[in-house]
Formats: sequence, C-alpha cells, structure tokens
Amino acid sequence: MRKYLLGIGAALLVFLVACQSESKEVIDFHNGYIDNVDAKLEEVDEQTEIIYNGDPSDEEAEEAADKLESLGNEMVEYLEDQDPEQEDTKEYKALRLEFAKLYKESIDLDVEWVRGVLEGSIDDNDVEELMNASYEKYEEASDKFDEAEEKLDELSDEYGLEEIEE
Repeated sequence: MRKYLLGIGAALLVFLVACQSESKEVIDFHNGYIDNVDAKLEEVDEQTEIIYNGDPSDEEAEEAADKLESLGNEMVEYLEDQDPEQEDTKEYKALRLEFAKLYKESIDLDVEWVRGVLEGSIDDNDVEELMNASYEKYEEASDKFDEAEEKLDELSDEYGLEEIEE
C-alpha cells in the first residue's frame, strides 16, 4: 500500500511542478508582452493622434510616421523572437502575434498615406482609401486583441493567476 501511495504522491508532485512551470511560462510571456508591446500602444495612439487630428508641420508628420513605423516593427519583432515551450503559451503567443501583425499593417497604411501626402505623390481619394484600409486592419487587430484577452482569461482561470496592478 505504501508504494502505491508514494507513487501517487510522486505523480502529484510531478503534476504540480509541471503546472507551476506552465503557469510561470504564461506569466513570464504575458509580463514580457506588457513591457514590450502593450507599453508601446499608448505611444502609437499619441503618434496616430498627431497625424489624424492634429495640424502637424511636415516635419512633425514625418517624425510621427517614423515613430509609428518603428513602434510597429518593434512590437512584431519582439513577439516573433519569443519561443515558448508550453502549448498554452504558444497558443497565447500566436494570438498576440497575429494582433501585432494586423496592428502593424494598419500602422503601415497610415505611414503610407502620410508619406504620400508629404511627397505629393497621392491624391485625396488615395488618402481616403488608405485611411479606410487602415481602419479595417485596425478593426481586425482589435478583434484579435479581444481573442487574446479571452485566452488570457482562460489561462488565468486554469492556472489560478491574478492580475496585479502596479
């Protein structure tokens, strides 16, 4: 009887350690996402506000376009560089990466129309088309963001994770 109980105890211990390892990977990935992607979203909003709602000089518009392009690239590159081992974290990463790629496509379309206006290479119809296409990509990205948040909620429930406000 003892060997059987010890066997169950050892199996339970291995299961608990595996769960801790999986939850740690999810936590580490999500915290990295917050620090390296989510933190940039506010700056993207600020730069987008400049080009859409401000009355920027050519220099300010070009600077905003450069910053947007850089931020979009940084977000996608960071996520592409992540290599989780656990299946749950891989699925969560895939959703966050898809969000970042769609968001970057939206940013790239904004950068295209801003630079086109500055260069005088596009007309108002082209600008409107690019703005509409950017908005559509933004909506797709927003949907993917929501899916990633749902996955995070599932993982939080599964592993008993709690959000800590800093």
